[in-house]
Amino acid sequence: MNEVVAMDRLNAIRLFVRLVECGSFSAVGREEGIGQPAVSKQILALERYLGAQLVLRTSRQITITEAGQTFYATAKQLVDGFDALESSVGERQQSPRGMLRINTAPAHGRLCITPLLPGFFRRYPDVAIELSVSERHVDLVGDGIDLAIRHGRLVDSTLTARKLSETDFVLVASPGYLAAKGLRPGLRIWTGTHALPLQKTASVTLGRSRSSGKRFPTFRAAH
Repeated sequence: MNEVVAMDRLNAIRLFVRLVECGSFSAVGREEGIGQPAVSKQILALERYLGAQLVLRTSRQITITEAGQTFYATAKQLVDGFDALESSVGERQQSPRGMLRINTAPAHGRLCITPLLPGFFRRYPDVAIELSVSERHVDLVGDGIDLAIRHGRLVDSTLTARKLSETDFVLVASPGYLAAKGLRPGLRIWTGTHALPLQKTASVTLGRSRSSGKRFPTFRAAH
């Protein structure tokens, strides 16, 4: 209700500004596509709200009071400023501009995001991109990130997610390593072999596979 009243008040201020500039209620009504009584009613409601008479009315003409002249000077700036603000927001909706902060994994940023940037900037020249890379799950709100690209399920249900693609994970080994271990390629886990898995904590673990149950040394990347 308060929002509606505030917008009605702004509209009444706009009508008053046009009344001062046009010189008659009927002219304002024709300009706005409403009847003269509707214009007069809104100006009267504005006067009651302000507790001051802005317009002296006679059957032949109107006269703007001293209070009305003082109010007009500020009201004109308010209306012009609001119109400029509306226009600015509308232009932003039609033509994106500003800073877009993106976070993704290092490999994805290098292989997938970076090659697309030249074409993106040609299409949206007024948009600047701040690209950060990390393996950890970032706090979008706390870290000021607009968009994060990650594998897996969305942890925070308050966020909005869109599926971009599917990625296959594969277990790989060099032919020389397989030959040295006497192993043959196949879709099974090789226990007791060395592995170099990538952890979500941006650390790399080097040692025997977890299925062997043995402790292995770790190397953590500094950020």
